[in-house]
Amino acid sequence: MAIDLYIGREPQQYLLWNPNMAAIPCKSFEDLMVRMMEYMGRQPTETYKLIPQNADLTANQQKALDDTIAMHNDLVTVRATLTRVRIQIADVIASVETSEQRLR
Repeated sequence: MAIDLYIGREPQQYLLWNPNMAAIPCKSFEDLMVRMMEYMGRQPTETYKLIPQNADLTANQQKALDDTIAMHNDLVTVRATLTRVRIQIADVIASVETSEQRLR
C-alpha cells in the first residue's frame, strides 16, 4: 500500500493521496492521521495526537518521541537510497538496451 503525503505551502495544509483513491484534503495533521488510520482499517488512538512543542514530557515520553524521530529519519534515508538504486537500475537497463540495439 503506497500512501504519499504532500504538505502544502499554506500552514496546516495536508493532502493524503493514494493511487487507488482521490486526494483527500486534511485540515490538520491530526485529521490526516485519523484519515490514514481509517484508510488502513484501524481505529485512531490518542497515540496519534500531536504533541505541543512546549509540552512537559516525562523521560519515557521524551525517549519514545526521540526514538520515533530517529526511526523516521532512518526511513527517509532508506527511501532516498532506494530512489538512487532505482535510478541506477534504470540506467543499467537503458545501457543494456542500447548495447542490444548496437549488436543487432
